[in-house]
Amino acid sequence: MCGFCGLIDVKYSLNRQIPDLLWDMTKTLSHRGPDETNVWHDTNVGLGHTRLKVIDLEASKQPMRDPSNRFILVYNGEIYNYLQLRRELQSSGILFYTNGDTEVVLNAFMHWGPKCLEKFNGMFAFALWDRKDQTLFLARDRMGQKPLFYYCDDRFFVFGSEIKSILSVPRIDLRTDEAALDEYFKYGFIPSPRTIYKKIRKLPPAHFLIFQAPNMSVRRYWQMPIPSSSYSITMRDSAQILSQKLEEAVRLRLISDVPLGAFLSGGIDSSGIVALMARNKTHIKTFCIGFGEPSYDESSHARRVSEYLGTTHTEYRLEDYEVETLLPKLVNHFDEPFGDSSALPTYHLSRITRQSVTVALSGDGGDELFAGYNRYVARRLAYYYNQLPAFLRRKFLNKFLSMFPENSKYYAKSIIKKAKLFVSMASRIDQDPLEVLPVVFSRQDRNKLFPRDFIDQLRDSQKTEGGDEIRNISENFRFLDEISHMMWVDLHTYLPDDILVKIDRMSMAHSLEVRSPFMDHNVVEFVCRLPVEYKLKRLTTKYILKKALKDGIPRNITRRPKQGFSVPLAVWFKTRLKHLSYDLLVSSASDNYLNRDYINHIWLEHQKGRRDNSHNLWVLLIFSLWARQGSL
Repeated sequence: MCGFCGLIDVKYSLNRQIPDLLWDMTKTLSHRGPDETNVWHDTNVGLGHTRLKVIDLEASKQPMRDPSNRFILVYNGEIYNYLQLRRELQSSGILFYTNGDTEVVLNAFMHWGPKCLEKFNGMFAFALWDRKDQTLFLARDRMGQKPLFYYCDDRFFVFGSEIKSILSVPRIDLRTDEAALDEYFKYGFIPSPRTIYKKIRKLPPAHFLIFQAPNMSVRRYWQMPIPSSSYSITMRDSAQILSQKLEEAVRLRLISDVPLGAFLSGGIDSSGIVALMARNKTHIKTFCIGFGEPSYDESSHARRVSEYLGTTHTEYRLEDYEVETLLPKLVNHFDEPFGDSSALPTYHLSRITRQSVTVALSGDGGDELFAGYNRYVARRLAYYYNQLPAFLRRKFLNKFLSMFPENSKYYAKSIIKKAKLFVSMASRIDQDPLEVLPVVFSRQDRNKLFPRDFIDQLRDSQKTEGGDEIRNISENFRFLDEISHMMWVDLHTYLPDDILVKIDRMSMAHSLEVRSPFMDHNVVEFVCRLPVEYKLKRLTTKYILKKALKDGIPRNITRRPKQGFSVPLAVWFKTRLKHLSYDLLVSSASDNYLNRDYINHIWLEHQKGRRDNSHNLWVLLIFSLWARQGSL
């Protein structure tokens, strides 16, 4: 795994500054690839690369040039079928001088052009400069596992694996994107293609970009298939096919010239991946994170799976005293506000894993592909709930639940808390079927959070820039059944812009490469075509996955209810984070974008136990820390 960056000085305004600037840009990415750093530059163009050596350790140096010196490549990722593609290219008379996948990417583009992307099985982002045509080609993998950002104005085109490399360039426009800020407080992350900066964009998954000054175009090269209305393969046969495809996906991801292990939470996704690894690898190292709060701790389940599969297992217990010192590091690695609190344990999981191995397999993507989230079940139940007469819902169930305030000892009982969350979600979806993702701050809450002048400014911005990205995607998939609709929105937004962002930044913070077999496009295409009842059978989540993996993992693992990779925020904001959150959110000078009185209100509500506002406070705290690092 690696990091790369580059720039095109369209107006030739930098003169001799390009080499020094390239080194500055590249050094910001050194955590992504500490083993080797190089740059290449021409008159007004430059590319930088920092490498984590995983395959072909002594060769495959980047930036890589073809023998004619026309094409220069910088690349981040792994092409798992590179040996097959290499043989195919060699049969056409193409010579190779290294043994890695980087040269395969270079020659594949030279031979097939942009259609090479359809042949790649892997996670990747790359940039290729054509010196003859003065054209830049950028591309990103189908699922969005590897990041790629770019900036474009009439003077510069700048790109990089992380935003921080772009921020190294002087005199670029760093105005805040008001619509992105609104989406952050709504969802807790910023969906593609926006970033917190108006002029810096994310290249969306499954897209490529061509820049030939002054023109730029962005195009999609792959789309997930939708569930087939004429699907005729039985559940039993489909489970067997899925098992074979997953085993092949895992086998391909075991190719490595450095030590390799796996994340193991004790859930079905990671347990299934480790079980499939055990079929192809005799000795496996596994790693997990535990918590002092028993209701958040899955380490005993991971230990049980490790014993069953015979892995060498390492556990790390995350203590609350570590949170404060880690927070500024998290904010720095994400470069923009990112409100998923599970980044905390992911950071430490990556840290302890990197102490033993350089590559780790994970179970990311299983929830989105196989309807694993409890909210999919809730959505199915919501359909029936919303058929009840309104007076029944309002007068009886809502009134009954209101008898259990959040500071009540009964509220801690999960059934009451889940019932309240369910009623809230059912009501929201009934009012607006496009709102299928969980929301941190509702529209009404954001109207209280933002000052009036900012709301007016935001409204004008959304009119000219297309509005809420996730709602637009939700509208595009509205023709699907209600569960598939939720899943498709997750696969196109929450997975690439939250889950995979978290995994990439936290693993790369420790120079650890993480591979996700569920993200193999052959697996994705097969699963996406399956009828929704194969994934969510009545109220059973991940039904076909459990069938496919039943022979490899303990039965009690497949029957466990989903726990989720979450942290005890509600407790922390009353203990370890109480004073920090007060100092940053309540007592300090007001941010330009936020209403301090409203923040004080929700902080006090949480402290007095009237309402669990921990997720809202976390999103606010991350934003405040980001703003105080000099970004706003």
